[in-house]
Amino acid sequence: METTNSVALKVSSDGSAQNGSIATSSRFSDYLNVLRPVTIVQAVGALIVGYLAFSSGQSIAAITAKPVQFISASLSVYLSYGCGMLMNDLIDIDSDALHDDKQDRAIASGRISKKAGWMYCMTLSIISLLLGNIVSVLFASWTAGNLSMMLAYALGLQKVFLVKNIICGWLAISPLIGASILSESLATVSLVSISKDAALAKSRKLYSLATIGFPMQVSREILKDAEDIEIDRGMKQTLPLVIGVPASHRIAYGLVAFNIGIMVFTPIYW
Repeated sequence: METTNSVALKVSSDGSAQNGSIATSSRFSDYLNVLRPVTIVQAVGALIVGYLAFSSGQSIAAITAKPVQFISASLSVYLSYGCGMLMNDLIDIDSDALHDDKQDRAIASGRISKKAGWMYCMTLSIISLLLGNIVSVLFASWTAGNLSMMLAYALGLQKVFLVKNIICGWLAISPLIGASILSESLATVSLVSISKDAALAKSRKLYSLATIGFPMQVSREILKDAEDIEIDRGMKQTLPLVIGVPASHRIAYGLVAFNIGIMVFTPIYW
């Protein structure tokens, strides 16, 4: 009898430990997925591409000289943009709960409470600012500006006609601005200097990328608004709600065609 009880106790203990391990793993997964870990890699990618375009031949030397600053900048962007995703989920919790594709998200489903979500958001913001400050005060200020815009967007600007699309377009190209700040910071530290003409030429590369990136992101947001038209009805003033889905599609695809035209027919621009 004692042997049977001990075996049963051991099985129960092992089962509880296994369930606890699964619960911990699931909770960690929720806190990670709420940041859209794959999606926000795009922001880091834009930062790196912009930095390479701006720094040209000096980029590798600067990164080698100060790898901590480069890594800190990348992590700062990653966390701040993840924080923006989290803000949206916290503000849009009611509408997401009605959306078939969003109602199972950690915030909308209640697996992460609003209080825990805002604490998590605050922690991410502080860490991203501290990481940005390792690069420079200017980089940290740029990060703070992005976080403020993301918060304003989540709190209400996303409901203002066309403002939502413009902000999303801006946030898509903002890492290019961060790239120019990062380039200057690393160049200063690694004693790399470039002429004024070279700096202007490299700045034009970033402006070229921004000119393409902004309308592409705006186009993407218009198509997303068309997809969410029933969920947004009565809650937001989006382009599809104002002019209709077909007209919105034409505008979105027109922006894409405009971008393709620039890339194909004006190679000198690059």
